Amino acid sequence: MVMGSAWRKNNLRELRRSLGRWLAILAIIALGIGFFAGLKASKPAMLLTAEDYLGETGFYDFRLISTLGLTQEDVAAAAQTEGIAAAEGSVTADAVGTIGEDERTLKVMTLTDTVNRPKLTYGRLPQKADECLADMHRFSQKDVGSAVTISKTSIDGCLTTDTFTIVGLCTSPLYLNVERGTTALGGGSIDGFLCIPKDAFALDYFTEVSVLLDGADRTLYCDAYTDAVSALRPTLEALLAQRAPLRYEQIVDDARAALSDAQAEYDRGVAEYQAQRADAEAQLDEAKRQLDSGAAQLEENRKKLDEAQLTLDQKEKELAAGEQEIPKGEAALAAAKEDAYRQLDEKQAQLDENRQQVDSGLLKVKLTGLPLQYETLLVTRLQLQGRLAVLEEGSADYNATQRMLDGTQRLIEQYEQGEIIPQYLKLKDAQAQLDDAQAQLDSARSEADSTFAAKEAELAAAKAQIESGKQQLADGRSELESGRAQLESAQAQLSLSRADYEAAQAAAQEGFAQAEAKLESGKRQLEKAQVEVEKIDHPSTYVLDRTVNTGYLSFRGDSSIVEGVARVFPLFFFLVAALVCITTMTRMVDEQRTQIGTLKALGYSDGAIAWKYISYSGSAALLGAIFGFMLGTWVFPQGIWQGYSMLYQFSSRLRYYFDPVMAAVSLAASLVCSVGATWFACHAELRLLPASLMRPKAPKAGKRILLERVRFIWSRVSFLHKVSIRNILRYKKRLFMMLLGIGGCTALIVAGFGIRDSIATIADDQFGSITHYDIAVTFSTPMNTTLQEDFRSRYPTAQTCVFAETASYEIKNGSAVFTLNTVATDDPDITSVIGLTDGTQTVPYPQEGAIIDRDLADRLGLKVGDMLTVSLSDTKSVEIPVEGVFENYVYNYVYLTQNTWQEVFGEAPAYEAAWVNFLEDTDAQTASAALARAKNAAAVTLSSDFRSRVATMMQSLRYIVLVVVVCAAALAFIVLYNLTNINITEREREIATIKVLGFYDSETNRYVFRENIILTTLGTLLGIPMGMLLHAYVMGQIRIDLMCFDVRIAPLSYVISVALTLVFGLFVNFVLRRKIRAVDMAQALKSIE
Repeated sequence: MVMGSAWRKNNLRELRRSLGRWLAILAIIALGIGFFAGLKASKPAMLLTAEDYLGETGFYDFRLISTLGLTQEDVAAAAQTEGIAAAEGSVTADAVGTIGEDERTLKVMTLTDTVNRPKLTYGRLPQKADECLADMHRFSQKDVGSAVTISKTSIDGCLTTDTFTIVGLCTSPLYLNVERGTTALGGGSIDGFLCIPKDAFALDYFTEVSVLLDGADRTLYCDAYTDAVSALRPTLEALLAQRAPLRYEQIVDDARAALSDAQAEYDRGVAEYQAQRADAEAQLDEAKRQLDSGAAQLEENRKKLDEAQLTLDQKEKELAAGEQEIPKGEAALAAAKEDAYRQLDEKQAQLDENRQQVDSGLLKVKLTGLPLQYETLLVTRLQLQGRLAVLEEGSADYNATQRMLDGTQRLIEQYEQGEIIPQYLKLKDAQAQLDDAQAQLDSARSEADSTFAAKEAELAAAKAQIESGKQQLADGRSELESGRAQLESAQAQLSLSRADYEAAQAAAQEGFAQAEAKLESGKRQLEKAQVEVEKIDHPSTYVLDRTVNTGYLSFRGDSSIVEGVARVFPLFFFLVAALVCITTMTRMVDEQRTQIGTLKALGYSDGAIAWKYISYSGSAALLGAIFGFMLGTWVFPQGIWQGYSMLYQFSSRLRYYFDPVMAAVSLAASLVCSVGATWFACHAELRLLPASLMRPKAPKAGKRILLERVRFIWSRVSFLHKVSIRNILRYKKRLFMMLLGIGGCTALIVAGFGIRDSIATIADDQFGSITHYDIAVTFSTPMNTTLQEDFRSRYPTAQTCVFAETASYEIKNGSAVFTLNTVATDDPDITSVIGLTDGTQTVPYPQEGAIIDRDLADRLGLKVGDMLTVSLSDTKSVEIPVEGVFENYVYNYVYLTQNTWQEVFGEAPAYEAAWVNFLEDTDAQTASAALARAKNAAAVTLSSDFRSRVATMMQSLRYIVLVVVVCAAALAFIVLYNLTNINITEREREIATIKVLGFYDSETNRYVFRENIILTTLGTLLGIPMGMLLHAYVMGQIRIDLMCFDVRIAPLSYVISVALTLVFGLFVNFVLRRKIRAVDMAQALKSIE
């Protein structure tokens, strides 16, 4: 018991003393097992995840197809077949749909209940016929609630409505990967799918019937399932062969009944046409009579208007003449008036002058006072004479008055005989004459005013009469114009009526012609239908299994890529791990040779001694295996699944896979690497006697190395460098182990970085060296020569525009199925938008065959002169001769001429695509927006956007690369640390000796680590070609349908790989300096025989 306890304590003490070495073994085993188990578990985990999804959604085992369709009776017959668990009919059609302004080519299929059930991921299931589920990977949550308008379908009239509302998103087991297949509609590729209710289809038949096997082993790709499918296939083929004639008879009977109905309908149409034509002709005759009557009435009214026009014109001339006389009369009147008034004014002036003279004379005379007196006397005489007239003659008063009158008369006569009064009287006479002249002048002026006023009135009356005539003329003309307007309106109405009549007549004639043509067409269709009924062939039937499904086959091939990688990297890891374990334990046993001899001399059995070392390495290996297995089977598959999520998006969660056999193998492999190596090392030593073991091994005999024979070099090498070189070459086992270990780690890092280089530059290589066009345009209708020239003229900034026919087909190679894009054009500018080279020189465009990309040639094993087989459908394929092979990285392409296309596919190419290059200063986004508005433009794709998508897809594969590089770097560090640690441990006596000889710590470090640096450098250089070979093999195992990878390693990757290894080596040397300083110099003084 004491010995057991002491033994365990000794073992624990040994573990603590060499904990670094033990941890190194644990880490190496954990890395190796984790890498092995993780990669091995990745494929089963992927298959289990797919198996769960396919089982949950009821993925079909068989698809039954008939060229004449299948009925509900066919579905019932299939469901009742022994070995069939369920059968469900469905309709599938290609369609062109529009969401907003985005046009897409879609696959429209039945929302099934049992087989091929879609899995709802967002929203709800459709509840009405005009609701649908949409492809979750081609539509987004913001599309839910949007309307999809179907404008065209591959089966005419197959839908009850052309507008569907998206109410949810889903996945479908029919589309496991990102590819959605090809179509003859739109741009040739399916952009997504829609699942619509059964009652949204207007067909009375199914395009296919999907069935599930009863009780079959549904483990993906297993032999038992394949056998079950093969066993049931003949039964289903016999069922379809039995049901097909019934369907044929039904279609023929229905066609004949429809033909009979069509004949009756045709006969009714002829009778209706004849009746409608007679009625239309009668209506046209009545309309013509009314038009002729209206034309005669218009002509009569036109003559009346012309006569009125003549009258108005004559009156207008008269008015014009009178109007011309008015100014003349006004001018003459003005002249006469001016002359008369001038004369009057002159007379007035003379009269005024004379009056002034008379008035001046009278004034002078009156100033004498005599004229006043004389006037008074005259007044008195007059009064007296009046008095006398009233007095009685002879009376006193009379006499007195007479006397007074006589006296007055004498005084008057005296005055009149004087000088003043005669002058006064003379002036008074002149004044009276002047007053008479003034009165005459005033009378003349008044008469002139009257005369001129009368003349002016006459002129005004004439003008008024002219104006009145003008107004009457204007009114007459207005009435005339109104009459003419009415006449023109009536004429226009008549013309319109005549045009309507002629249009009606033309329409009637056209309608008659169309009706006759329709009747004739109907007659021909009846005759053709009769012929077609007679020509209806018996249907072809097909029983298709899962292997025709692209996603199913591709998933099998792509999941096998991981399996292929798992056959390479884990093996390499295991080799390195086993090498390090063997080296570690062998050197540990050699190091403790004396202790083993002592234990053996003390009576310990060989088994007990061996168990010490076996338990040491076995415990590290066991814990490393458990930790590595658990972590590896969880982390590695998840990382790889993230990488594959760009291709397979049916599940975001990967099912955890635990394989007890793989766990046992992992444990056994770890124990073989550790315990086996330990037992081998111990077994060799334990066969010796204790005395031999207690003696240290004799140093390896020194030999002259090859370099010593090159004296001009060797003589220039310092002593310590010579010692280091001799030590390296003397211990060849250690040299071999170091070179292989370090070289293997470097190879893993180089391969990891090489994978990154091969995938990281795909976008740059494709869109920098091969795809030169800026924008790809897909048209909704074929572009003939006229439309092509019109398109070019509308976009003068388009430097190059190549029109081509593009279509997508499937290529099958064993279990692998991938998509092939075919391009046909005769435009010589094709080489300016697509770089066709084989990597070194230009590949000429084909003349009679086709040129294919290198990846396609490698996959199919094709070379120039071979035939390429292209699948047009599940049952039809064509062959194309290969004229050349060119480099291409994204998708598989085949280029051929228009004539070759027509010879191979049996129809002329329809140019529905264009590749456009714009001038350098053209903004691509603006140009793309302009092209999107072009006539017939269905889709516009920017090359830069596609480049970004490809680069984004490559981000997924970088997870795998990161895992590989990190694991390889970790392994390299652990290996370097472990080998360097072992090297120092087994050389402790040598290190102690040189310390005793007076070496400083720095000199000791250089002495020891110089060898490590040289070995690390040599191992790194050896690892480069190993890494190149490993990288080439790994890249050969990685094949993806969407793209191919060039086997390349960038110079920088070599530099980084070498630098990492060297940095790890220097870092390990730096860490282990402490161990060298801790070596006890007293060990050098110990003497052991």
